[in-house]
Amino acid sequence: MAFGKYRYSNIIGEKGTNWNIEIWKDGFTGGGDNPTEFKMQGEGFEITWNGQGSDRSPTFLGSECNINFFIENNADEAFVYDSLASGFQSYYVRIYKGTVTNDNIWWFGWVQPSFDTIENLPYPYVYKLVATDSIGYINQLKPFTFSSETEKNASNSITSELLLSFQDGTYTDINIGGSTSGNSNPAPDNYKWLRTSANWWRDGDESLYNNANPLSAYRISKGAFSNPTQFDEEGNVVPGGNPLDFKLGDVIKGVSRLFGLKGYLAEGKYNFIQPNELLDNSTGSLRTYNYSSIATGTTVENINTAIIINTSDNPILGGSTFTYDPPLESVTLKHSQGASNFSLSEGINIEGSGLIAGFLAANTGVHTMHFVFHNNIRVTKSDFSFNSNHDVFSNTYRNSCDLTIKLSNGTNNYYLQSNGTNQLVWTLNNSTALTLGLKRGYAVSQSDAINDPSIMPSIIDVSNNADWDSYDSWPCKRTPYLLGNQSQPIAADTYLFRTNLRFTAEIQEAPISGTVTIGTSTSNDYFQRTIGQASIVDPINDPTPISNKTECVEFSFIPSEENNGQSVDSEITYRATQSDVKAYDTKDLGSIAIGQRMAGEDAFSQSSNRLYSIQKDLGANVYAPVTEGFRKGNSGGYQTILQLVVEEYLLTQVRPLQILQADVQSADISPLKVLKYKLNPTDLDFKYYQFLGGTFKAQSEIMSGEWCQIDNISPNISTEGPGSAVFSLNQDTNFEETTQGSISSIKTQNTNYISLDDYGVIDTAITAGGTIDKFEIDGTTTGRIYDNQKLRLSYPDGSNSVVITSRSELAKGATQILIDSFTSDIDFPIGSMVSALKSDLTNVKAENVLDVRTAHYHHSSADSDYYIPISGASVAEGSSLSTSDYQLMFTVPYNGFVKSIVNYNSHTASKQSQLTFHKAGSSTNIGDTITTGTYTTEFAVDCPSNWTFTKGDVISIGRVDTSQVHGTSMSIVLQYNTQPATP
Repeated sequence: MAFGKYRYSNIIGEKGTNWNIEIWKDGFTGGGDNPTEFKMQGEGFEITWNGQGSDRSPTFLGSECNINFFIENNADEAFVYDSLASGFQSYYVRIYKGTVTNDNIWWFGWVQPSFDTIENLPYPYVYKLVATDSIGYINQLKPFTFSSETEKNASNSITSELLLSFQDGTYTDINIGGSTSGNSNPAPDNYKWLRTSANWWRDGDESLYNNANPLSAYRISKGAFSNPTQFDEEGNVVPGGNPLDFKLGDVIKGVSRLFGLKGYLAEGKYNFIQPNELLDNSTGSLRTYNYSSIATGTTVENINTAIIINTSDNPILGGSTFTYDPPLESVTLKHSQGASNFSLSEGINIEGSGLIAGFLAANTGVHTMHFVFHNNIRVTKSDFSFNSNHDVFSNTYRNSCDLTIKLSNGTNNYYLQSNGTNQLVWTLNNSTALTLGLKRGYAVSQSDAINDPSIMPSIIDVSNNADWDSYDSWPCKRTPYLLGNQSQPIAADTYLFRTNLRFTAEIQEAPISGTVTIGTSTSNDYFQRTIGQASIVDPINDPTPISNKTECVEFSFIPSEENNGQSVDSEITYRATQSDVKAYDTKDLGSIAIGQRMAGEDAFSQSSNRLYSIQKDLGANVYAPVTEGFRKGNSGGYQTILQLVVEEYLLTQVRPLQILQADVQSADISPLKVLKYKLNPTDLDFKYYQFLGGTFKAQSEIMSGEWCQIDNISPNISTEGPGSAVFSLNQDTNFEETTQGSISSIKTQNTNYISLDDYGVIDTAITAGGTIDKFEIDGTTTGRIYDNQKLRLSYPDGSNSVVITSRSELAKGATQILIDSFTSDIDFPIGSMVSALKSDLTNVKAENVLDVRTAHYHHSSADSDYYIPISGASVAEGSSLSTSDYQLMFTVPYNGFVKSIVNYNSHTASKQSQLTFHKAGSSTNIGDTITTGTYTTEFAVDCPSNWTFTKGDVISIGRVDTSQVHGTSMSIVLQYNTQPATP
């Protein structure tokens, strides 16, 4: 194909950009350098990147360009009908920012002759000509077929044989770039249209750092994204299943997940970058590698992506808002080659049941079982026959749990049994169910391996601390319990005996394929001793429980990394968990076919095992699975690449993720740009925001979209997956997770591990019957607390909790928490914890949606009352609130209040200002008047608590200054409660 320049147009943006638009046609030779001009209407063109929706997942943001083509004669209309009749790849669009040179190309793509509408109107009318970047729509392409098993298993360079494959029709028919003559692609001839930036390196490739492109240094096989090939006993391929079919969209998605890449067409190049390279990066600098074709090689370029938001060159227009996505507790990603692992959901009760946990396949190798359950037995206190001044305590009862785990195919039943080591073996018994005898608590014998911490190190504790006043030890807990040296226990009608049952064991390879069921039969034996002093422990009756539940915290079978990759059909979950901020949300990044090869495979194997591994080039056309770990940059430890993926994703959402929804007007805006933004002029540091999606309008040069804040913090992130640890440190499991693949036995006070996620502990005891309106915190609070937020006060172990309400917003680091007046029915000791009430978190989020109204005007009079143009629709203030002065009013969409006001003016005279709040176009003040201190150009004030409004109110802000205020720019922050009213 040879294309000629067929039509062109031009539009000048409001920020001065000279936009040149070209339409090229296949086989056209008549235009030369003087094609026919066409006109555009309105914004000229708009480009939408379809990632809007606060999704940071590794993916490609497809883009679509809509050109407002002004049809005014027969030639224009003939072009429209020809673009529809000619089909795909008959026309393409190039857009240049500035003069028409390769260095200035900004966007390009094929015209899409589908779903277009032509109005049935006489001239003139507007036709919306649609073009797309094509890669964003790759999932719509039909599957391609490998020519053979050899091609399916071939090793491919990520850059030259995958990403650059879009340059021609080898697999895709997309033909984006790579032409050397004839302008046969949307990208110009010999133009480097592909740009990559990655910074993850294999252990052993230190010399390549900053000297090579990781996406060119490592390889994968496209065949991993096709259905597995099945072989019979003689090694012949079994027909059926379409094992040679694959979709290139799945391959690109897999590569993006494998390296945590975000892709988009921006500033004239298809960009595939690792977003976290922009963390702690004040200039937004990226080291990039640019390509035009496989043959021409690469050029290295360092680019700066940051733009500073200000009121002149790059303003945020009125009406921007901040919303918040909740922090993430963990992120998971599965490496899937089938399914032999399974798990139970948290909270499921298995007491007395034979609950189906999943399916386990035969000959799938050794597995690791994580067993963490809580047995909760509730007993009426009066049913005990106590001796005088005696009671039952946490360390004077023993829990016995008969655990049954059965594997059955309907004919044979196998049960897990101990063999005296840390391995449990499958034992055949078709007549009697076999059990594992778990025991915890008082005077437990450790003669059985399953109750011996030296054999099962993850047990941590079998019995509580024997000291008579050790109320806070594990694994057994009676609540309420005796606090310290008090002479009386806390009164209660019932006792809850909670026992932590946990261990980790290696599970023998399954002898059959079948269904796994699990159940327990659990009871307590109770003993009594004297209250308030050390004494002999005596037997006591065992009352019938009110309730008895054994509830799941964690139960999973995970294939061991030592399993042979050729025989194991398995799914391995990689997880990163943070403990800095209390969070309940998790992010599942889905599954990926490519990961690190299974240990034990021949490093030079060319078998299908290599199919599912990231690979390295050993030279002489030998490509081996990577067994070494990866790391970011040139420092730090190494870990499996998929573990690095989940850790890097979690890194930027340890805190609530701030989403900026705004209109940014700039001659330099694009999806590649990182916004450097100070909400208040007095802020010391910039905040940084990364593009999520939106629409760019050419004439106004406005990007209407969403950006997420990218924080540089150093959270405590623990990891789980092959090549790393299995458990995380949390209040339920109390397991310490490391990144070195080992599980360390830890023993910690209950207070320590429960308080990890709380705001703080009190340093002054609360006496029953006393009334307080604040908590004194030991140290400082660990996070922000909001006005009217529901808080939870509890004992150091989490029991005896009550709900109280905050009466003031407090930043992280406060020494007090202010609360509504509260009278306690019981004593709370020093060390009691204050935490967020989980069920109220949606209210907290909903009550803190910010809307920043910006106002810009020029007021030349002193001591004259006027009203601020809060609507953002004008730059003219006004002296009255008549109905025609709509620019001075704003209709609020939710209940809320005016939070703060920040001002800058260019006039430097010393002055004071007064601010007033108004509703419904009335000059009557609502609430208190704000009087600023003396200032010259800047002030920032918090607004009175009585500047509140109700959904639908029309609000205005009045002002009077003791001196003229030229060149005024104001930010007025409104805070909304978007939570629906309670029915």
